Amino acid sequence: MWDQRQAIVVPASMQNTYLPNNPKSQAIEAHVSQVRPAADNNFIRRSIRKDEVFWVIRVGSAEGKPDSGFAVAEGGTLAVTGSGVLKNDVRGVGAIPGATTWTTNELGPMSAVLVSDVSNGTLTLNPDGSFTYTHDGSETLTDSFTYRPIQTDQSGTVTQGTVTTVSITVNPVDDDPTATGEGPYDVDNGAALAVGAPGVLANDSDPEGLTLTAVLVSDASNGSLTLNADGSFTYTHDGSATLSDSFTYQAQDPGGNLSGVATVSIDIAVAPDPISVTVDGPSFAAPGVLASFSSATSGGAGTVTYAWSVKRFGVTVATGSGASIDFTPSFGGRYAVTVTASDNTGSDSAEIDITALGDIGESQFAGSILWLAETGITKGCNPPANDKFCPDDPVTRGAMAAFLVRFLGLTDDGGGNTFTDDNSSIFEADIAKLATAGITKGCNPPTNDKFCPDDPVTRGAMAAFLVRALGLTDDGGGNTFTDDDGSVFEADIAKLAAAGITLGCNPPTNDRFCPNDSVTRGQMAAFLNRADAIVSP
Repeated sequence: MWDQRQAIVVPASMQNTYLPNNPKSQAIEAHVSQVRPAADNNFIRRSIRKDEVFWVIRVGSAEGKPDSGFAVAEGGTLAVTGSGVLKNDVRGVGAIPGATTWTTNELGPMSAVLVSDVSNGTLTLNPDGSFTYTHDGSETLTDSFTYRPIQTDQSGTVTQGTVTTVSITVNPVDDDPTATGEGPYDVDNGAALAVGAPGVLANDSDPEGLTLTAVLVSDASNGSLTLNADGSFTYTHDGSATLSDSFTYQAQDPGGNLSGVATVSIDIAVAPDPISVTVDGPSFAAPGVLASFSSATSGGAGTVTYAWSVKRFGVTVATGSGASIDFTPSFGGRYAVTVTASDNTGSDSAEIDITALGDIGESQFAGSILWLAETGITKGCNPPANDKFCPDDPVTRGAMAAFLVRFLGLTDDGGGNTFTDDNSSIFEADIAKLATAGITKGCNPPTNDKFCPDDPVTRGAMAAFLVRALGLTDDGGGNTFTDDDGSVFEADIAKLAAAGITLGCNPPTNDRFCPNDSVTRGQMAAFLNRADAIVSP
């Protein structure tokens, strides 16, 4: 639509004599006459007087005009009423072909028809040109859609106008940031956890890309927490039996906008049992003979360190570290070996007492004597200290009964009081058990009502005791030694040798047994140590 408000001077040569003698009509006629028609009869000239303003109405289809100046807040809704997008469009009129007068084919009112929709929101375009637009909340700053005006003439024919664009400006707003829960983080019971920046903010975001800070909402329940603005935090568990903890926070942007509340979870490892240490090693030793001790731990956590000490009569004689220690006593007596194990749960100590039998260091039977002592078959020869074994002393028949009863684990005494001469002996109970087992018959055949507990045991008699105790039957062909041919114990001696329990009495030749010699305590230890291989193979 052209609004001809300007003053136009019309030359006489351009005036139309058929129009009223009106300068304004002549001016409009002259102006329109200068518009070159697209084709014959494509438009007519029509003048309308309205408030002293003359209008020229376009002949042909309606013409859409671009619309702008619409604005909406990010995520908001814009409602345009009235004629809306049609407000500045040009309404068309149709010419009747062949008409030479002012006759026209009037076109109806314009209607808006959507051509292409918006990209960043939702749109409702009404036929009257009004529309509503809701932005989708994204960070886009503009949006647009296109439409065309249409008109219907008197015959029902639809005339489509030109396509035009409507532009919408989106005014940004400072959106809330987004916070996402973190964890679980792992921490040991009673220990501290330190998480550096960006910490809890690592997976949080701000629509505008602004720097965020962390704001604590609710504190941890089972420990102490320090949450820093940059998202880093430290947490120290209180050492209770709890297995989890948590705290909540919000992310905040520089404008003060807060995210939703996010939860940070913490898993707490089960508290380890306090460290416990045990020590294992011999209970007996010999001067000059190496004794080895080892330790074992349970519970606890982390790296374990060990500290050893060996004391004799309260005086430290050796120290060491590591899980084991080797110690060689220099003297007889009672020693205390202590190990202390430490880790991050604390420390624990264990102690074992060791008795160094001071008189066996030079004995050829030291190994067997220590075995005898460790098995509990002997307790020493000098009670109550019992730090000696007396390896060269002869074994009495009463002591031999005690050795065999402990070695074989005999318990049945048959009612006791088997012999008449052992009533005052400290070995009376052992003698009764030995007799009940059939290992001894007495010392005064054929009556055999005596045991002779204080008499020394000969090597021949010892052979008989052991053969009966062990149930040996193989004599290996007999005649093992040269000095037992007339002995009542020759068969037993041969069986003892065939079993490997005796080697002889005159090394290195060992062609003699010495059946009438007394058995020493050291030899007794050797006999029983070798016999143990048969009883406990």
